[in-house]
Amino acid sequence: PQERITTPPIEVVGPAIESLRFTGHQEDLRNLFANLIANSMDLATLKNSHPGFVEIIKNLSSEEAKILKLFSKTQVMPL
Repeated sequence: PQERITTPPIEVVGPAIESLRFTGHQEDLRNLFANLIANSMDLATLKNSHPGFVEIIKNLSSEEAKILKLFSKTQVMPL
């Protein structure tokens, strides 16, 4: 909603946009960065957007991003 949109913190968005220059061609990583930026612009999810997440995403491969996406959708994970 329009009333929840806020200016995102530069310490999250700046490095995320900079990293997209190098990983934007990989859809899975691009989506992770886009979701991080979107969450940092929403007052309801702003507190979940830590600047350290940019570094974590930068260190992921495209395959690892797919694994993380799978974990976020699965309720039960075998050990």
